[in-house]
Amino acid sequence: MDISWYEIQVPLDPAGAPWLNDKRWQEMLIDILATCNEKQRRQITALLSLCLEQGGQKKVAEISGVSIQTIGRGRKELLGEKEKAAPTRARKEGAGRKKKEEVDKNIESVLLDIVEAHKAGNPETPDVWTGRSLTKLQAALKKRGHGASKNTIRRLLKKTR
Repeated sequence: MDISWYEIQVPLDPAGAPWLNDKRWQEMLIDILATCNEKQRRQITALLSLCLEQGGQKKVAEISGVSIQTIGRGRKELLGEKEKAAPTRARKEGAGRKKKEEVDKNIESVLLDIVEAHKAGNPETPDVWTGRSLTKLQAALKKRGHGASKNTIRRLLKKTR
Protein backbone atom coordinates (compact mmCIF):
# COMPACT_ATOMS: atom_id res chain seq x y z
CA MET A 1 0.00 0.00 0.00
CA ASP A 2 1.55 3.29 -1.10
CA ILE A 3 0.58 6.22 1.14
CA SER A 4 2.07 9.67 0.91
CA TRP A 5 3.16 11.41 4.09
CA TYR A 6 0.64 14.19 3.63
CA GLU A 7 -2.24 11.64 3.59
CA ILE A 8 -1.40 10.39 7.08
CA GLN A 9 -3.46 11.90 9.86
CA VAL A 10 -1.06 12.93 12.61
CA PRO A 11 -2.59 12.51 16.08
CA LEU A 12 -2.31 15.87 17.79
CA ASP A 13 -1.93 15.77 21.54
CA PRO A 14 -4.41 18.25 23.00
CA ALA A 15 -2.23 18.60 26.13
CA GLY A 16 0.66 19.95 24.05
CA ALA A 17 2.65 16.72 23.85
CA PRO A 18 3.76 16.33 27.49
CA TRP A 19 6.04 13.46 26.39
CA LEU A 20 8.31 16.12 24.88
CA ASN A 21 9.03 17.42 28.40
CA ASP A 22 10.11 14.00 29.70
CA LYS A 23 13.92 14.05 30.13
CA ARG A 24 14.23 10.30 29.50
CA TRP A 25 12.32 10.65 26.24
CA GLN A 26 14.49 13.62 25.20
CA GLU A 27 17.67 11.63 25.92
CA MET A 28 16.36 8.68 23.87
CA LEU A 29 15.52 11.01 20.98
CA ILE A 30 19.03 12.50 21.05
CA ASP A 31 20.55 8.99 21.14
CA ILE A 32 18.43 7.88 18.18
CA LEU A 33 19.22 11.02 16.15
CA ALA A 34 22.93 10.47 16.77
CA THR A 35 22.70 7.19 14.82
CA CYS A 36 20.83 8.74 11.88
CA ASN A 37 22.19 10.25 8.70
CA GLU A 38 21.35 13.82 7.71
CA LYS A 39 18.19 12.92 5.81
CA GLN A 40 16.82 10.63 8.53
CA ARG A 41 17.49 13.25 11.24
CA ARG A 42 15.70 15.90 9.16
CA GLN A 43 12.65 13.72 8.53
CA ILE A 44 12.33 12.36 12.09
CA THR A 45 12.45 15.84 13.61
CA ALA A 46 10.03 17.12 10.95
CA LEU A 47 7.57 14.35 11.73
CA LEU A 48 7.75 15.10 15.45
CA SER A 49 7.18 18.80 14.80
CA LEU A 50 4.10 17.93 12.73
CA CYS A 51 2.67 16.17 15.81
CA LEU A 52 2.65 19.47 17.63
CA GLU A 53 0.47 22.42 16.91
CA GLN A 54 1.92 25.92 17.18
CA GLY A 55 5.61 26.12 18.07
CA GLY A 56 6.35 22.51 17.17
CA GLN A 57 9.41 23.28 15.10
CA LYS A 58 10.93 25.46 17.82
CA LYS A 59 10.30 22.91 20.59
CA VAL A 60 11.75 20.00 18.59
CA ALA A 61 14.73 22.16 17.57
CA GLU A 62 15.45 23.01 21.22
CA ILE A 63 15.37 19.36 22.26
CA SER A 64 17.19 17.83 19.29
CA GLY A 65 19.72 20.52 18.44
CA VAL A 66 18.58 20.41 14.79
CA SER A 67 18.01 23.89 13.33
CA ILE A 68 14.51 25.20 12.72
CA GLN A 69 15.37 25.70 9.03
CA THR A 70 16.38 22.03 8.71
CA ILE A 71 13.16 20.90 10.39
CA GLY A 72 11.18 23.19 8.07
CA ARG A 73 12.91 21.68 5.03
CA GLY A 74 12.05 18.21 6.34
CA ARG A 75 8.41 19.19 6.81
CA LYS A 76 8.26 20.42 3.21
CA GLU A 77 9.75 17.13 2.03
CA LEU A 78 7.27 15.07 4.05
CA LEU A 79 4.31 17.15 2.89
CA GLY A 80 5.38 16.87 -0.73
CA GLU A 81 6.11 20.59 -1.11
CA LYS A 82 9.80 20.11 -1.84
CA GLU A 83 11.72 17.72 -4.05
CA LYS A 84 13.23 14.87 -2.03
CA ALA A 85 16.68 13.41 -2.45
CA ALA A 86 16.78 9.96 -4.04
CA PRO A 87 15.93 7.20 -1.51
CA THR A 88 19.54 5.99 -1.46
CA ARG A 89 21.01 9.48 -0.91
CA ALA A 90 20.99 11.83 2.08
CA ARG A 91 21.33 14.87 -0.21
CA LYS A 92 20.35 15.74 -3.73
CA GLU A 93 22.96 15.19 -6.45
CA GLY A 94 25.53 17.99 -6.43
CA ALA A 95 24.61 19.20 -2.94
CA GLY A 96 27.20 19.78 -0.27
CA ARG A 97 30.44 21.69 -0.03
CA LYS A 98 32.59 21.98 -3.13
CA LYS A 99 36.18 20.73 -3.01
CA LYS A 100 38.82 23.33 -2.20
CA GLU A 101 40.44 23.01 -5.63
CA GLU A 102 37.09 23.78 -7.29
CA VAL A 103 36.70 26.97 -5.26
CA ASP A 104 40.38 28.01 -5.31
CA LYS A 105 41.69 27.19 -8.79
CA ASN A 106 45.34 28.08 -7.99
CA ILE A 107 45.80 26.10 -4.78
CA GLU A 108 47.24 22.99 -6.46
CA SER A 109 49.91 24.90 -8.37
CA VAL A 110 50.86 26.94 -5.29
CA LEU A 111 51.12 23.77 -3.20
CA LEU A 112 53.28 22.10 -5.85
CA ASP A 113 55.57 25.17 -5.92
CA ILE A 114 56.03 24.92 -2.15
CA VAL A 115 56.68 21.17 -2.32
CA GLU A 116 59.08 21.56 -5.26
CA ALA A 117 61.27 23.90 -3.24
CA HIS A 118 61.64 21.21 -0.54
CA LYS A 119 61.67 18.10 -2.71
CA ALA A 120 63.96 15.18 -1.89
CA GLY A 121 64.53 11.77 -3.39
CA ASN A 122 66.56 9.73 -5.82
CA PRO A 123 66.77 11.48 -9.21
CA GLU A 124 67.07 8.09 -10.95
CA THR A 125 63.72 6.85 -9.66
CA PRO A 126 60.26 8.40 -9.69
CA ASP A 127 60.16 8.27 -5.86
CA VAL A 128 60.18 11.78 -4.44
CA TRP A 129 59.03 13.27 -1.15
CA THR A 130 59.06 16.47 0.80
CA GLY A 131 60.64 17.06 4.16
CA ARG A 132 57.86 19.47 5.17
CA SER A 133 55.09 18.39 7.50
CA LEU A 134 51.44 19.00 6.68
CA THR A 135 51.41 21.71 9.36
CA LYS A 136 54.33 23.52 7.71
CA LEU A 137 52.75 23.14 4.26
CA GLN A 138 49.51 24.52 5.67
CA ALA A 139 51.33 27.55 7.12
CA ALA A 140 53.19 28.15 3.84
CA LEU A 141 49.91 28.00 1.89
CA LYS A 142 48.29 30.41 4.33
CA LYS A 143 51.20 32.86 3.88
CA ARG A 144 50.49 32.82 0.16
CA GLY A 145 46.79 33.49 0.72
CA HIS A 146 45.42 29.96 0.28
CA GLY A 147 43.89 28.50 3.42
CA ALA A 148 43.42 24.72 3.46
CA SER A 149 43.05 21.98 6.04
CA LYS A 150 45.69 19.29 6.52
CA ASN A 151 43.28 16.72 5.11
CA THR A 152 42.84 18.82 1.97
CA ILE A 153 46.61 19.17 1.59
CA ARG A 154 47.05 15.41 2.05
CA ARG A 155 44.39 14.71 -0.58
CA LEU A 156 45.91 17.16 -3.06
CA LEU A 157 49.39 15.65 -2.59
CA LYS A 158 48.07 12.13 -3.19
CA LYS A 159 46.21 13.39 -6.26
CA THR A 160 49.42 14.80 -7.79
CA ARG A 161 51.40 11.55 -7.52
